[in-house]
Amino acid sequence: MDVIIRYALYTSFFVSIGIVIFLAVQPYFMQMQNSFDRIMKKNEYQMLLQQTRYFLERSIGQNSLFAAYVYLLSLAMIFFISFSAFIIGGNHPLISIVYSLFIVLSIFSIFYALAYRNQVLVTHEGIHLLEELINNYKIYHLNIIETIERTSENLSEIQAPLSKKMMRNLSFRVKHARNDDMVREALEQLVNTIGVSWAYSLSSVFEKAIIEGIDVTEALKDIKIQLEDLEQLKESLKDEVYEAKTMIVVMYPLMFLITIGVVYLFEIPFKDYLTYQFGEGVQYLIIILLLMVASIGYYLFITKPKNDY
Repeated sequence: MDVIIRYALYTSFFVSIGIVIFLAVQPYFMQMQNSFDRIMKKNEYQMLLQQTRYFLERSIGQNSLFAAYVYLLSLAMIFFISFSAFIIGGNHPLISIVYSLFIVLSIFSIFYALAYRNQVLVTHEGIHLLEELINNYKIYHLNIIETIERTSENLSEIQAPLSKKMMRNLSFRVKHARNDDMVREALEQLVNTIGVSWAYSLSSVFEKAIIEGIDVTEALKDIKIQLEDLEQLKESLKDEVYEAKTMIVVMYPLMFLITIGVVYLFEIPFKDYLTYQFGEGVQYLIIILLLMVASIGYYLFITKPKNDY
């Protein structure tokens, strides 16, 4: 019975962590699905490398094929080394696989957290980006390629550092594009870098302006207006969620302190309390504390969501 309970707790722990990771990486896989139609001509291996390059660019600013190979091979090596170490340590093969997958997913989660953070920051730079694009589009007489280049130069390193880098990369790729497909590939990378719905609108606007030569002034203004409306909506919702956030932040430490107080009030030795609650030792307490940390981490992860409509 003790073994069943122990494995049930382990299973619950890993399932909980898996749910948190799934919720975190779900947008990434949604982007892969949305991008699939645009890269149907490529095989699955090429698609994996392409998406890995986009992922690494969002997370650590590396978009080379070499970086993609190193990242994927490193994850594979870490899995096999961990699996071998657990097997040598006398663990069951299934448990060794689970532990090794958990280590790999933890590393992936760190990269995803960096990518998500950068995407959040770049989406909140959207209004500054659109303002600069609209101004330069007028100044340079509807020349969208010149507009993109000048926007990358004029954007503030303080107000929009990630947008500045993103537009610099887009300008380079568009200016060196030899055909329309290369332009579309550069715009696809723009969409993957931002990772929100208004990025698709912006990409479509750029495509019409670059390939078809259409005046897109009003389209750029519409995107800017939508982002401004979104900012106003979020400001109005801050008061509504403030109470819930306060409860989450306050209740965790408060409940812990109440538990400690009750233990001392009834003069229960803390070691006995741990034994009664978690069995012999504190391994189950560690699991619960890890889940609490994961919950707080996920809460902090979503307190500043992407600026999207």
